[in-house]
Amino acid sequence: MAIDYPFTGDEAKAAHKEWGCNCGPAALAFALQKPLSAVRYAIPNFAERHYTSPTMMRAALEYFCQRFLAIKVDRRDAGVPQMFAGPMTLVRIQWSGPWIVDGKPQRWAGRQTHWIACWSDARDVWDCGRHLVFDVNDGMRTFGSWELEIVPLIVASIKRADGHWYPANIWRLTKSDELNK
Repeated sequence: MAIDYPFTGDEAKAAHKEWGCNCGPAALAFALQKPLSAVRYAIPNFAERHYTSPTMMRAALEYFCQRFLAIKVDRRDAGVPQMFAGPMTLVRIQWSGPWIVDGKPQRWAGRQTHWIACWSDARDVWDCGRHLVFDVNDGMRTFGSWELEIVPLIVASIKRADGHWYPANIWRLTKSDELNK
């Protein structure tokens, strides 16, 4: 699968300034390989809320008739390899902090999340050098580079975050003959 930038960094900055484009619309556009303008109105209520909940992202994927397989992760530490379970995966990251109580996120934990797109051209899920991430904050990079360089920058901007994270939603984009979960 050839992965290209469907929009430039300057276009992302302009969309952020014009209509508040952030991680949700950018990850969606990248994953679907569409320009940002194509996803602007696909996410319901984004213009009012300026965030993308899982329900809103699901509706946007339905808008584009894009099927996906929700990957269930029972343990937080088991989720990272599953982020690269297909040719393209939308991942909603949960940042950890006092909003996580007894290992479970409270209702307001949803404000401390972040959407990225992940893919791999590795031979198996443990070949991390071939695992790639798109993050609106700095474009495409390897997972190791993202985790080492971008995650700390994001965490530093979140008041009371403790530096930990886990994939809360992992949605592998599929072909039309695979089932939505």
